Amino acid sequence: MQTDTTPAFTIFLPEGNPVVLLGDGAVPIDLLQNLVTCKRREVIVHFDEDESQNLVAQKVVVINETVRGTVVPEPSPPNPANRTLSIRVDDDSTIIVKVREGAFFYKQGEPGDGGDFGVDFGDIEVGDNLNISGLSACDAPPNPYDDVDFIGFAVVILSPEILL
Repeated sequence: MQTDTTPAFTIFLPEGNPVVLLGDGAVPIDLLQNLVTCKRREVIVHFDEDESQNLVAQKVVVINETVRGTVVPEPSPPNPANRTLSIRVDDDSTIIVKVREGAFFYKQGEPGDGGDFGVDFGDIEVGDNLNISGLSACDAPPNPYDDVDFIGFAVVILSPEILL
């Protein structure tokens, strides 16, 4: 870990101790190792008491990023086979999102009507407004998610009454 004002140091995370995305479940350690090569990631480290004076982590929590936009058909329509979709995040920008297997899904209902946890990737349609929590992907190799801009861990399909 290094900041502009502190030297680098090493934190040990024993095998089997969790790395999680804030509020959104487990982050595979190999994915995190890849994603820290291209961009600094904010984390919260929970330390164990260790008599050896080493920094031994009990758990690492990665701070999530969020994208919000409308599902569009180009350049990549919703594809349940590879779990990718395109969302327009503003008037001039469209990104491709890869939604991980096991991602959390929720579909907002009409106001006062509650929502639905029984949805999955196949329920996403062009024109849906989404709020996706996850991590931005790397542009440079090695990138296991080639041609993807964002990796989604949790997807909320917003009520049609919520305008972006």
